[in-house]
Amino acid sequence: MAMGAPRSRATWRSCARPSLSLSAAGYSAESRDTRQRSWAERTAYNRGQIIYRVAEVLEGRAGQLAAELEAVGVDPDAARADVEAAVDAAVYWAGFADKLDQLAGGVNPVAGPFLNLSETVPLGVCAPACPDDGGVRGVLRLVCPAIMAGNAVVALAGGEEAVVKLLGQLVDRPGQVGVLDQ
Repeated sequence: MAMGAPRSRATWRSCARPSLSLSAAGYSAESRDTRQRSWAERTAYNRGQIIYRVAEVLEGRAGQLAAELEAVGVDPDAARADVEAAVDAAVYWAGFADKLDQLAGGVNPVAGPFLNLSETVPLGVCAPACPDDGGVRGVLRLVCPAIMAGNAVVALAGGEEAVVKLLGQLVDRPGQVGVLDQ
């Protein structure tokens, strides 16, 4: 997955690095692809445990995340509700991790003396573009399902830089999740 130089001179700032060009993000995705294999090989139960731990960390830092949202002009009640919804979403996807194969895979009925089986297979590195007004919940709503299925994620998060940096520090898992801001 090699990416060429970006067509524009726009740069992207990463949570882990002060500045990261779009082409460097592509190379970062390449290295994530090699590390993603070990993430995909983990059991679904173990991936769920790790996502649940992310939810616990988010819940522990909920006050700080809400304060960051308030600092950029979000109503205090809406900020707390957004962070609570993000924690709930992470817990939901953590619980869903070991149930994906039962729902999406299995024995498929076919005519004749054949056996047809299907199973879920991770895609590799996903790059969701998160909504500008989605807040913390908007980022996790797209990141959690992808990592739950065994994929690595390089997410382009919209919104305020301070909130995205803090969120990136909380959910950044080398080889699994990277959050870029605009």
